This record gives sequence, structure tokens and C-alpha cells, in this order.
Amino acid sequence: MKTTQPTNERRWRNVGVVREHDSARTLRAWGLWVALILALVPSIVFVLQRNHSVETRVRLNVLQQQLEEARRTERSLAIDWAGLSSPEKMEAWASKQRSLIRPSSRDVIAVTKAPDPTENLVAGKTPR
Repeated sequence: MKTTQPTNERRWRNVGVVREHDSARTLRAWGLWVALILALVPSIVFVLQRNHSVETRVRLNVLQQQLEEARRTERSLAIDWAGLSSPEKMEAWASKQRSLIRPSSRDVIAVTKAPDPTENLVAGKTPR
């Protein structure tokens, strides 16, 4: 039997494949990319505007609820204030709840609004 000796001789070479540049294909690929971007940009802008609109509506609803709550509180406090600022109610409360008696006329001091000292200065008059 005959054996062959291995040889170090190569019968092939590693050469990279060199492609020719196809400018028409490249132009079509760039055209597709541009068309895709032009189609997506309005859609993205629409979605972002829609999202902003929804967020604004949610914030508006929250503010309207807060305003309505503030109005209810204001009405409630106005009713409480009217009850508390009524002299008849204060007298009734003082006599019933605190067992207070009505003071004599000599014990009552009437408090009036003090005159504003700056009024005379504005008019050019000197204070007394």
C-alpha cells in the first residue's frame, strides 16, 4: 500500500470577497430610511401631543376637584362664621354654656376703630 506524504503546499488562499458598490441599491436603501422616518415622525408627534393632552386633562380634573372642595369648605366656614359672629348667639352661648351673667352698663366698654394717624399726613395736616 502506498502512502502519500502530507505536503505543506496550499491549493487555496483566504481572500476576502470584494463586492462592487451598487449605488442604485444604496440610494433605494437611503430612500426607504428617509420614507420610514418621514412616516414615523408625524405619528410620534401625534402620540406625544395626545399624551400631553391627557396629562393636562388629568391635572385640570384634579384642580377642579380641589376648587370644588375649597368652595365647599368656604361655604361651611362662612356658615360657621355667621353663627359665631352673631352677638345674640354669643350671648346665648355665654349664658347657657358658661353660666355668665349680663354685665352692667358701667362695666361695658365700647371699642371703636381708632383713627388712622397716616390720614392726616396724606392730607397735609399735622397730627395733634
